[in-house]
Amino acid sequence: MKELTKLEAARLIKSLDEQKRKDETKQRTALFRCIYALGFEVSFLNKNVKGRPEEKGDREINIFKINKFATNKMQKSTDEMTIEELKKFRRMLEAVAKKEQEKDE
Repeated sequence: MKELTKLEAARLIKSLDEQKRKDETKQRTALFRCIYALGFEVSFLNKNVKGRPEEKGDREINIFKINKFATNKMQKSTDEMTIEELKKFRRMLEAVAKKEQEKDE
């Protein structure tokens, strides 16, 4: 087994850190997409928005409402949340959406 030089060890650590950041970014992006999709299923978050908004302004309003709801419930906007907090918020929205769906049936 070959020992690493300090330079090789530093490069390896840097490479692993970059990969970890890329993986976290992918995970955060997937969670954001799920959260914003759930936002369309919760009536008070998409009030006055018909279906999937095509207008950029409507999307921004919906994102604003989701972030305001997140700030009220989690004391942070979605941009400030950790991955674990985003997962918790997603589960919260899933429960709200499920409750609304059951109410409609």
